[in-house]
Amino acid sequence: MTFVAEKFLPTGTYVVINVKHDLSIAYRDALGHTGNGGLTSGWGESIQWNITLLSQKKWIIESAFSGFSADLPIDVEEDDEIATKAAHEKPHQWVIKQRQEDPDTYLIYSPTATGLFWSLQSSQEGATPQLVGDSTDASTWWRFKTDSSPAPKVVHDYSTPLSVIRPTAHPHAEKHKVAITIPPGWLTTISAVSLGQCLNLIRIQRKVRGALEAQDLTSSWEAVGQVMTLDASASANSHPMHAVSDTATVLVLEFYHAKSNNTVTDPLRLAGKEEFASNLTICSALRPTDYRSFSDYETFYIFDGQGPALNAIATVHISVKVFVDLDDPGKPVPGTVQSGYDVHLDLPRPRFMDEYLDNYNIIFVVDDSGSMSGDKWRQVREALSQIGNEAMQYDADGVDICFLNSSVVGKRIKSQEELWDAYDQVQPSNGTPTGAKLNEILGGIISKLNGAINTSQYGQIKPVDIIVLTDGAPTDDPGAVIQAAARRLDQGKHHPNCVGIQFVQIGNDYGADRALQALCKGPVRNMVDTVPFVKRFTPERLKRVLLGALHPSIRAKI
Repeated sequence: MTFVAEKFLPTGTYVVINVKHDLSIAYRDALGHTGNGGLTSGWGESIQWNITLLSQKKWIIESAFSGFSADLPIDVEEDDEIATKAAHEKPHQWVIKQRQEDPDTYLIYSPTATGLFWSLQSSQEGATPQLVGDSTDASTWWRFKTDSSPAPKVVHDYSTPLSVIRPTAHPHAEKHKVAITIPPGWLTTISAVSLGQCLNLIRIQRKVRGALEAQDLTSSWEAVGQVMTLDASASANSHPMHAVSDTATVLVLEFYHAKSNNTVTDPLRLAGKEEFASNLTICSALRPTDYRSFSDYETFYIFDGQGPALNAIATVHISVKVFVDLDDPGKPVPGTVQSGYDVHLDLPRPRFMDEYLDNYNIIFVVDDSGSMSGDKWRQVREALSQIGNEAMQYDADGVDICFLNSSVVGKRIKSQEELWDAYDQVQPSNGTPTGAKLNEILGGIISKLNGAINTSQYGQIKPVDIIVLTDGAPTDDPGAVIQAAARRLDQGKHHPNCVGIQFVQIGNDYGADRALQALCKGPVRNMVDTVPFVKRFTPERLKRVLLGALHPSIRAKI
């Protein structure tokens, strides 16, 4: 192995070594560590990285063992650990800059966080690389050794389904192969389009109770921009797969293509020739929140993620077969919850604002961080003002409003003027302490519920809707707060529909949608939902959010 000393690091397989500590960087799972994957360091480890130079002088850094790539953390700050991203996700692009003082050493940083550099702060084996601001220290300098020895081929077990409740792509993707676990009761349809002048083959396989189901989608050299056909049939251009009702299955797709017409003339002869494989990327789209009256679905798009795509793009559409009545929240099993609760917890959600304002306790939590200033702040003010007018019009009990940073609170607001009195006292500044504010609100709600058990007051506690209007990822940990509150609600045997939380995204800040969607996961009693960004946040949009929400007991079914 030799050190590289070129201005632009060429595409290749490398060992990445820290200059100060003479430690190489590895993907944690490649060293046999348990727990979550991530970057770590080791003494003299020949840990290989596939580093790809892109046309715009950016680099992708991927583990040769796992396919996971180095990623920039969400809302990155100094001293954050370098993150990783699954092989089927679009990899982050880094800058690898040669140091003029020492041509065989380099700095590594992100073009979106130019003041933070890869660094290894500790000389101990197992230390985790971080992002720091001082590039003059040798801990931020790196050498790249070329490694021509082949990386051990990792064979992933695609025969065992993941333990998931909705369709999920497997975290490890081979160069030409992807797998998706499909839970019981989901229908699948697969189609593909040929994008360029090449022969394409997509091999589709699934085992159901030990029996192999297999089909091929193919395209000829001339079929540019055309739908691929099933087993060379001119009429069949998609492959439907029936739902398996009693067991999860693994759908495996293998992609092959030949870019030379002289190599092979029959697409079916491509099978097994990995030299024609793709560097696959997977992205997915969920059913929009506004379409909850439709059966749940998820659509996966699979394509060549490296440069111009000349082979094919496949679409895997998976929809749930089970119909859920969105107007029937059902009743808890007797004995599993406290008796004497508010009757509205077992009724369908209100369809009209007067009914909603009268029968629900509504708490608006407004993000007053610095990034909300300007047009976002004005949009939220306008939308909330309309809700204040509706409360006055219907003689309802009013709504509450509070802020993430400011101590200003508005209780039982019943008019536009009252809302303005509270709202206009606040100016956006500081961070996004969503967890701290939710801890305060949820703590008060749970204490009120616990204190009213076995009293007539318990049945007078209305269902609570907490509406968080925010533009960015939290700066603390609301997920832990929500999970702790869910445990307390379970321990108190409170009705599953007594509390609901909606995170409404204002604006399209990078990473906000992913951070908010993560809050729906885990043991949170299905009381969390997210509403994605739209072009503009209007009073009409807010009303649709409020009236379009679902009971947690229904979210648990879909």
